[in-house]
Amino acid sequence: MASQLNIQWIWQDNNWPDFQYDAQAVMPVLEQTVRSVSPLCILAKNLSQDKQLQLESEILLDEALASAKIEGEILNRDSVRSSIANKLGLGKEKGIGKNNQQKRASKSDEAYLDILLESIRSIETPLTEKELLKWHSMMFIDHPVLYDMIIGDYRNESMSV
Repeated sequence: MASQLNIQWIWQDNNWPDFQYDAQAVMPVLEQTVRSVSPLCILAKNLSQDKQLQLESEILLDEALASAKIEGEILNRDSVRSSIANKLGLGKEKGIGKNNQQKRASKSDEAYLDILLESIRSIETPLTEKELLKWHSMMFIDHPVLYDMIIGDYRNESMSV
């Protein structure tokens, strides 16, 4: 629970990042979530490795495009898909780009994907402020020239999604 009632962002809390919460209030929702997700976990274990990678690539594609859109970035779907296929070892995908050639991913496309993969693959490692700010810096390899933006630090203003 926030120690200040008038804060807008969780990182503005005096106790950030030492969160305090009411376990009795959270546990019923958490238990229901675990019950809801458990059947999916069982199904996922029965999928072939290829099918798991294919599903992971589709999820990564959707996440990369949606995350970039929040920041006003429009990524090229085909180049992101191609980059995902390469990073997951899926090889060349047919039908990507013109004449079935893979489109080369931009630095921005690659950065968004690297952040997503890093966050997934380091799930057991505690998230540090340094890592979080590094990821924010990675999102803006090419600094926007049309407007001033704080990169690699917390926002000072509201964000509309």
